[in-house]
Amino acid sequence: MMRSIYPKFATHNAHTLSAINYLGENKNYEFQRLFGMGELLYKCAENVLNDQHHTSIYAPIGQYKDLLPYLVRRLLENGANSSFINRLLDPDTDAKWLAAGPDKKIENERKDIPLPCNIFTNRKNSKGLDISEMDNLDTIKTEISKFKNQSVNAVSIYQNRADDGSKKHDIFSLADGVCIGSVCYDNHTLIKESLEAKTDLNWPKVDVKQRAQILQAISNELESNPYQLIYYLMHEAGKTIQNSIDEIREAVDFLRYYSNQMIELEERDGKLDGPTGEENILTYGPKGHIVCISPWNFPVAILIGQISAALITGNKVTLKPSEHTSILGFLVVNIFHKNGVPVDALELILGDGLYGDLLSKLNNINGIAFTGSLQTAKKIQTNLNDSQKEILPLIAETGGINAMIVDSSALLEQATDDIVRSAFDSAGQRCSALRVLCIQDDIYDDLLEMIKGNMRELKIGNPEKLDTDIGPIINQTAKDKLEAYITTKSKAGFAIYQSSLDSMEQHISPTIIEIGSLNDLKEEQFGPILHVLKFKSSEIDNLIQDINNTGYGLTIGIHTRIESRADAFSQRCNIGNVYINRDIVGAVVGSQPFGGRGLSGSGFKAGGPNYLIQFLNEKVVSKNSVAFGGNAELLNIQED
Repeated sequence: MMRSIYPKFATHNAHTLSAINYLGENKNYEFQRLFGMGELLYKCAENVLNDQHHTSIYAPIGQYKDLLPYLVRRLLENGANSSFINRLLDPDTDAKWLAAGPDKKIENERKDIPLPCNIFTNRKNSKGLDISEMDNLDTIKTEISKFKNQSVNAVSIYQNRADDGSKKHDIFSLADGVCIGSVCYDNHTLIKESLEAKTDLNWPKVDVKQRAQILQAISNELESNPYQLIYYLMHEAGKTIQNSIDEIREAVDFLRYYSNQMIELEERDGKLDGPTGEENILTYGPKGHIVCISPWNFPVAILIGQISAALITGNKVTLKPSEHTSILGFLVVNIFHKNGVPVDALELILGDGLYGDLLSKLNNINGIAFTGSLQTAKKIQTNLNDSQKEILPLIAETGGINAMIVDSSALLEQATDDIVRSAFDSAGQRCSALRVLCIQDDIYDDLLEMIKGNMRELKIGNPEKLDTDIGPIINQTAKDKLEAYITTKSKAGFAIYQSSLDSMEQHISPTIIEIGSLNDLKEEQFGPILHVLKFKSSEIDNLIQDINNTGYGLTIGIHTRIESRADAFSQRCNIGNVYINRDIVGAVVGSQPFGGRGLSGSGFKAGGPNYLIQFLNEKVVSKNSVAFGGNAELLNIQED
């Protein structure tokens, strides 16, 4: 069956117009221009190009509230420094340069545009899976189906119950899936003794490049065969297929980024400035024994980020993943052991919060990396203060009452997509998720209506169905807490909107709660609950101050088309990660190092240039070379 396509090209760019004229010779098409714009351009085109194609004129039609933002966008675009119209009217712009094709400009300036896999200078970018392609979806379905109803080869993955009803816990080194500790019935003494036993560890003596090769091998395995982890991310952590793929990519990036970073640290000459006759050298060494306590909401990415940083720096690691994602913790550690990380360099502890408490009291640790709640972080800090002779570092990433400010100049369609992803992706179970949306009053009703419409399109359900947008809440206790909060707010008179009122066993519908001030929020609600706040333009200074006064400082979003305003807002916010005109989740290793301040965490940012320093001790050796028989520097001076 023959079909014909009649193209229409809307442009006010002379180069685009001439290119279409050249490429479309003897073809049937037409141009379009906006009413009141481009008249001179098209008149010249008719004369210079002898272009006889029809040019249609279109104009926006609608109400004031729709037309004004549209016209503002046109003005902003045409007034931008990079705009063709702006440069055309600039007398200092060379006409030949302006008319040159983009490919010629790139060629003349010798700028290479790298492929996605090569966008980073010293490492390969992680590969993704495009789930908009049916072939990829079919492959994923086939591969993950292989793990359905299969048991994991580990001893007592979850906490079991003894015959007398008391808790039964095992400590595992999962190189071969056997228990190296004793089975204990709430007896922490034997566990503590087993973990504190002294061993002659060889891992710190392994050359840093060899350690890096091991981590690179792990990254390659994760990238080439991610399907088992994808299956358990979906079935144990409740992740959607896209979130599962993204998480493995982040883990791969951590492994490669930290490996290269440690090699660079090791290869620095370490020479410091000083007077002639004196040599000062700075070197790094592992702290010793690092405890890593990882969360259930990123049971692969954050877990691997923590242990890869600690291992590449030469430390021994004891890992305790969340009890909600023990299988994933086991699978990851097994991959590390299989690829060459010694069993005694990476220990795995499975169990509930009692074990995190126990680990923070061990007498042979030299630091803790933790991601989780603020309350747990403060408990760990107290344990370290009470149990350790030394002042040990706590690298903590906690949550936040993360905000987004949307002013009246924002592009509402873009803001809507970014808001919904920030607030409801992963069922709102991200520490970086959007918790309070601040909308300027001029656009409040329109933007809120758009958000609600978008929410209604989200599919809530089982992540095993690959078209699911919103997965389950991690467990019943968390679900009950979120539902109780929504009920309390409703009884208190707050306006509440939920995209679905259907009763769901393990899910909570994306929810909006309209509030009057930030004081209406007392703590973070870790789920798909978005608080919405209206503000006037004159109140923006007070709003930013209120956000700072919460004490949290993890993420914030700013949506505005006025660049000076975006810069001013970002400078005044005491927040670790500021995102402008985009969503506020999904930080990329090496590009958006992630971490907060204040109540949202301590230490340098994960996936950033300073993170590894926290796992290392520094040593400076100062040598008076004169005492060894003279100043060699002076003797080696030569005249020009």
